[in-house]
Formats: sequence, C-alpha cells, structure tokens
Amino acid sequence: MTRRAYSLLGGFLVCASACVGPGKPLLPTASDRYETCTQEAFVQARLRARQLLDARNEAAALPFLQQALAAGPDHVPTHQLYQETADKLGGESSTAMRAFYAALPDRPSSPVLPYCRARLAEDDHTRLALLRAALERDPSFYFGHLAVARVNRDLGRLDVAQQALEKALAARPRHLESNLEMAQVLVDLGRFGEAEPYFSNYVAARPEDRLAAKTYAQLLLYRVDRVRQAAPVLERLHQENREDPDVIMDLAAVAWRQDRFDAAIERYHEVLRLDPTGTRAALNLGNLYYELGKRAEGEARAAAWRKARKAYQFYVAANRGEGLHDTLDAMFAVPYRLAAVAADAGADDGAAPTPGQNF
Repeated sequence: MTRRAYSLLGGFLVCASACVGPGKPLLPTASDRYETCTQEAFVQARLRARQLLDARNEAAALPFLQQALAAGPDHVPTHQLYQETADKLGGESSTAMRAFYAALPDRPSSPVLPYCRARLAEDDHTRLALLRAALERDPSFYFGHLAVARVNRDLGRLDVAQQALEKALAARPRHLESNLEMAQVLVDLGRFGEAEPYFSNYVAARPEDRLAAKTYAQLLLYRVDRVRQAAPVLERLHQENREDPDVIMDLAAVAWRQDRFDAAIERYHEVLRLDPTGTRAALNLGNLYYELGKRAEGEARAAAWRKARKAYQFYVAANRGEGLHDTLDAMFAVPYRLAAVAADAGADDGAAPTPGQNF
C-alpha cells in the first residue's frame, strides 16, 4: 500500500489551518509513539538492520527488523520497512513475514496490528474493514487515515480521500507522506492552488525526493503561474543533474515566461543535444520562433519564421505520437502555423532542418 508521487516554502501551519478551523471538530493530536521509540534494544536492532539494508543484504536485515519490532511494537515505519523488504525478497521471506503478522498477539489498545494486516490484505473490502478497526482504537492514528485515503483515491473517491487526509493532517500536520498525498489528491481534483502548500511542505523537508520536487516545480510553473518560485527549485535540480531533459525543458519555460528568449532557445537546444529526437523541445522552439516572428517586422520577422518552419519540420519528422497533445499538434496546430509562415515568409529552401544551424 505504498505510493510514489508524481514537491519549498511555507510552514506546516498552512496544512493545520486548512484541516482544523472554525466550524470543524478539533480532532485529537496523535501520539508520537507511532514514529518514535527510544528503547535501547529497538535502537540497536534497527540500526543494524539499516546498515545491512544499506549494504544491500536484505535477507540478513530481516531478523534485526523483527527484533526491533519486538522492542518497539508500535513503530509503524519499522513495520513498513519489514513488510516491504520481505515482499521485495519474495518467496520464503514474504511467506514468513505474513506468518509473523498472522501469529502476532493483538493489543486492543493499539491500532498498529490491524493497520499492518490491512497493508497485507488482498482486497479493498478487507483492507478498509481492518483500517476502520484500527481507527476505532485511535481516531488520531494518522497512518490509518492516510491508508484509507490511498485506497479511496485508487477507487476514484477523491472527496472521501481528501476527508481522510484532513483527519490525518489534523492529528499530525508534519506527517510528510500525508502532505504529499493531500497534494496529489488536490491535483487530481484540479485544485492546484490548494495543492501547492502541501507540496511545499513535503519538498522543504525531503529535498532529495527528486520526482516530487520536479512535480512541485511543474505545478508552480504551469498550473499556478508562480514562475519566480519555480525557478530556484529547478536550478537546484539542474545542479544535481545537468543532463535531466525534463528539468532543462522546464528551465527553458521559465526563461521564455520571463522574456529571456535567447536563454530559452539555448535550453531547448540543450535538450536536443541530449536527445536528438526530443520532439517537444523542437515543437517549443517552433512555437517560440513563431511568436517572435509575430512580434517583429521586416527581415527580423521573416528570419524568425524561417527558423520556426525548420523547427516544425524537425518536429513533424521526429514526432512519435506519444500522446493526445502530440497528435493534435502534429495534425492541426503545426500545419496551420506552417501555412501561415509560408504565406508570409515564402517558400521553403528545401534544406534539412538542423538544430543549431537553421533553427
């Protein structure tokens, strides 16, 4: 029951105030026992397990994870780590892990065991029943609310998922996975501005999550029109990996939106150097030159439109039709603009479109 996202500013008070306010019942604050355990036996066993996992010796780590759980039975991240490691290994390890949870004595005061069994359930009906049982024991059990949200999001029940996440964040505003899930649910609902602070909270605390940071930057850039806010996120990502074409494309978009056209053109050419079949970079170059041509007069206008034509020709030749937008652009938008260029700039010279030379 794990999920990866598809995220830098603001405090966690944003989420708390969004979840608990006038007219809303104040939910209980969660105990920190679900993520904190200072028992020496737990600390030592988990440390050893972590060392073995870092050394990619997953099988040897499993007994130490079991030892850690014996000393800290409410530590949910260790339960998650044990389950995911055993399932990754599969076979006897996965079978033994399931037998471990089937035989584990229940503690009616704790929601952790039904939650852990819900993570192993084969169907949503059983999973939700176990999660309800966990939350009856502790209505502030934010891991349970998050799990309920994920099940309902998978089922397309976005409003129910949002309600579950409101409860999770009311109990634990700083819970990062709940912040990320809330951001994703709000994006699914088309409420991009509301999603932004949750992405911000998550990325500020976990800047190493590159996928989330890229998604957050794209939300800022394309959905909520916060170009200046997106720029430093993208610059950091570019410093970490200078050959990530997605980031370079987004940096080009930042430059274009700021009317730094030469910088945008250079970025798009950078993408094409990394991937000579980079169709979207070629399309964007065509669109950029086309817009520059519309703004210019005389020879400057004709020169920009000639470059637009070559970029469009390159795009049409390389287009792999990978999505609806590509299909629509190739069938309608690009032919229309090529016709407009021909009417204004005259016939094509017949030379092959070459990035960095004639566009």
